[in-house]
Amino acid sequence: EVLGRARELGLTVSEARAADNRIESYFHALHECNGSDVIDIKFHLPQDFLRIIYKASDAVLANSGHEPFGIVGLEAMAAGGIAFTGGTGEDYAIHRHNSFVLETSDPREIEEHLLYLQEFPDEDARIRAEAQRTAAYFTWEETARNLVGKLENQARLQNALAKIPPPLICSQPVESGERRLWVDIEQTRVSHDSAPVRIAPLENAAKNQERPNRKVRNAC
Repeated sequence: EVLGRARELGLTVSEARAADNRIESYFHALHECNGSDVIDIKFHLPQDFLRIIYKASDAVLANSGHEPFGIVGLEAMAAGGIAFTGGTGEDYAIHRHNSFVLETSDPREIEEHLLYLQEFPDEDARIRAEAQRTAAYFTWEETARNLVGKLENQARLQNALAKIPPPLICSQPVESGERRLWVDIEQTRVSHDSAPVRIAPLENAAKNQERPNRKVRNAC
């Protein structure tokens, strides 16, 4: 239906077919369609070749109105491409910072953003760089680590795991004038209705005298 509508509008549509699974064949198939307005790719696109297309394209249209988390837009950003996403849950997308977030189904909105990129090539380069920086936070390793942390937190809320507060790091002066890090885990007290409390010595207390104590919450 989409390709038929393109032909009705006078656009040239070509089909790209690769002879085999070599990357050279992929490039040759696309080269044969050079000059077409629309290229219908008829071969499987492996990830390494997709990354080349994402980065080489002026923009990658990934504005699905149904996906709760559009993975295609994030993949394009990781490859250094410019993603045009929808507003359906792509939490990683920040409009004109690392991508373009489309608010409507009006194609003129896409046209406006493309003309903006052509007019300001420095913005094109900046958005691509920010896109890759953002995508680094959404690797499978980072996602798994984040998920495990949330599961552990829920388990502690249900008393399925022991409540272990993070160690509090305080600075304490030494005779040389330098400062060293001081951690005293045994003096940490945790209650259910308050933040972890640390008993830390006052910095101006005498070295060999009984030192007064002060309560420090979370940080020194």
